[in-house]
Amino acid sequence: MEMLSVLAILCSSNTVFPQRVAQTLLGLPDKLPNTLETGYIGVGEDEEVQLFYYFFESEGNPENDPFIFWITGGLGCSSLSVILMEIGTFVVDFPNCPGDPTTLKLNEYAWTKSAKTNCHGNYKNTDPNNTLCVNDLEKINQEDNAFLSHSWANDKAVQKALNVREVSPNSI
Repeated sequence: MEMLSVLAILCSSNTVFPQRVAQTLLGLPDKLPNTLETGYIGVGEDEEVQLFYYFFESEGNPENDPFIFWITGGLGCSSLSVILMEIGTFVVDFPNCPGDPTTLKLNEYAWTKSAKTNCHGNYKNTDPNNTLCVNDLEKINQEDNAFLSHSWANDKAVQKALNVREVSPNSI
């Protein structure tokens, strides 16, 4: 029941439409401290597969802070669990008493304090040159430091399947 409340909070917000930037979220008493963008990235030659993404800009120095590309591990995993329980700007504040509203509160330990974060769900039919992600996320330039931050995503077989290119230490 608690997760249904969380889902209701997020789905009733204005962040679930393609290419939207949210200023506030239902359940969060204040404005967001950073930019939250959501949308879809088309994958495949005709972009027949649409992948939903969340993009959280850094709260610190967005122009110079590193970029974190977070891939939620494995089939059936939700990027909402990552956003609400691991690295997100906010966390769910469950009520102590039945009948009290479930709300959101800012996460003082969020990775967005010093990095731009992009969370995705399932991947398939990726572009061999990674051009779609680069083109669709124009704010992320080639100078950004980036790393994959989940053990599943650091598996060499997964990286090969996703066409992740290794970056030499000199280019960072």
